[in-house]
Amino acid sequence: MTFITFRFLSLVSVSSASTSRVEYVAITPDGKRVVSCGNEGDPTVRQWDAATGQQLRQSEPVAGGLVSIAVLPDNRHCVTTGKDGMVRLWRWKK
Repeated sequence: MTFITFRFLSLVSVSSASTSRVEYVAITPDGKRVVSCGNEGDPTVRQWDAATGQQLRQSEPVAGGLVSIAVLPDNRHCVTTGKDGMVRLWRWKK
């Protein structure tokens, strides 16, 4: 995965931590984590450290793939929608 973080339109970081295709990205409200998900190529949810680009967690694959992701204000949950029509609530452990 390659992600770029901008603050005040200045490049803060670029990370290429995964070779998998990432299609959807969200940033936690506190700005410390990035979550991503993909479709058929890599239908997993991944959590990343926004400062270092290091992958912290990865879910099991979701059959059919994921088509959106959003982070809840508590910084511990995210919601995805899948091609199967399901809405999933995810919570990562501390």
